[in-house]
Amino acid sequence: MAVVAVWVPACGDSLYQSQSSFAGSALLISPDSLIEDEFPKPSDCAVSSFSATPVDFDAVKRFKYVLLETAWKEFATRADLRPAFESFGQEQAHWLDDHALFRALKTRYDGAFYLDWPEEIVRRTPAALERARRDVANQIEQVRFAQFLLFRQGERLKAHARARGVRLIGDLPFFVSPDSSDVWAHPELFLLGAQHRPCVVARVPRDCFNSLGHRWGKPISST
Repeated sequence: MAVVAVWVPACGDSLYQSQSSFAGSALLISPDSLIEDEFPKPSDCAVSSFSATPVDFDAVKRFKYVLLETAWKEFATRADLRPAFESFGQEQAHWLDDHALFRALKTRYDGAFYLDWPEEIVRRTPAALERARRDVANQIEQVRFAQFLLFRQGERLKAHARARGVRLIGDLPFFVSPDSSDVWAHPELFLLGAQHRPCVVARVPRDCFNSLGHRWGKPISST
């Protein structure tokens, strides 16, 4: 069996600080699969500057994001995958629309915690959200496109594994980061105070690693 964590991490790239309980990390999109779909050219994926020993994560991120930008520009000129992309957006709209807007606004506000955004956006007033969607429309579509690619590649991986008798386990995050699209879009589902900050947070009892226990800092569901 294989277990693969694909959630979108928040601070410190921690898998325990997921920015969504639905979305996957675009950094896991395979360059080889992008080439199969004829988005980038093989030459766009050529790398000669990566370290041969310790992983330079910042360099890998820069490479992946440039590659995704190239794929997005190519996608805009093609019509063959547009129906599948639109269908994906409709099927996943219940989480994708808010998450894409959240990620686009994260970029616009230089990665700031969502509670530090303009108050009207924190409170999700309809007029403010409509303006925001117009202002970052292209970035929203790029986030949706990255999720489309990731889900598309995930289906291929699952089919490949099944054909070879490999079983996959789906591992679900049971907590999300307080700075997540879930908390921002659905504050009513969490125990938050008047300022949208958690009233209580998750922790675990003391154990052999820490006599005081572990304070995770994750918001608790209200249900």
